[in-house]
Amino acid sequence: MTPSSSPGIEPISPPPTALSSSSRQNYNIPRRNPLPNPSTGKQLPKLYREQSKSGRLKDKKQQSRKEENLKKRKAEFFSNRREKKPRSEGIDGNVEEAESSEQEVEPRARVTERMLKTLGRQGNPITNSDMPSRTDHVVSCTTGHQRGEQRGQNVTWTYAQVRTDQLQKQAREKKTGIFKGCLFYFNGSTGPKLSNIQLRNLISENGGRFTTIQTSACTHVIANNGLSGGKTQKHLDMQGGRGSARQVKVVKIEWILDSVKKGVKLSEAGYGVVENPLQPTLFSTLGLKPKSFLSNS
Repeated sequence: MTPSSSPGIEPISPPPTALSSSSRQNYNIPRRNPLPNPSTGKQLPKLYREQSKSGRLKDKKQQSRKEENLKKRKAEFFSNRREKKPRSEGIDGNVEEAESSEQEVEPRARVTERMLKTLGRQGNPITNSDMPSRTDHVVSCTTGHQRGEQRGQNVTWTYAQVRTDQLQKQAREKKTGIFKGCLFYFNGSTGPKLSNIQLRNLISENGGRFTTIQTSACTHVIANNGLSGGKTQKHLDMQGGRGSARQVKVVKIEWILDSVKKGVKLSEAGYGVVENPLQPTLFSTLGLKPKSFLSNS
């Protein structure tokens, strides 16, 4: 049967063909409405960018621009500094060597070797360091226990300490150790038998030490001509009291000579200079003469 050709019935058109996935439909969307707003009269803002620009690309350009500016400032700073910097001397005192060292960085081992070979020269940082003069020394001012910061501080020695240190360095080699642990102080002249220098050499050769100032560390005082009244009274007042066992012994030069001759440290009894009338000795009790008087006779 064929469809009727009545005027009320229209034929159905076939559906449109489906688009493939690869084909795309382009829509022309206006970037900006060129017409103004009819209510306000102002031009509408841009809804789309004219050129696609990602934020990451913009950040990279800004970062590269900052790095270039930083390199330029560094180059200008160091160029001005090299022009204003005075010519400095090297470790050996050579100006050309110092200029070449600025351009080439030497290894640490080589610099240490050069410093050790140039000890005592003006440009050596080990022997001629000005660090203490450029250091601020701070001492606490609190009450009670006080402590001074002495790191890097210049040590000011007295003349006696410097003199004693020089004499210790100039001492002769030790032959024996009979005077080991003894610290001698010479009170006045040493007498006609030995000079002051000869007696010091004799003490140093046998392991003893000497000082130019009398301190509490002294163990023996060589007083061939005796002590003064004040020193004698002070020595007598310390006998029998606290610390009398560590009291300094005042002896004559014969004690050193006899000890060196015998090769042993003899007893100080009989060689003393100060006699206490209130405390008799064994020599006065037995009626014997001390060794010092026997050696003089």
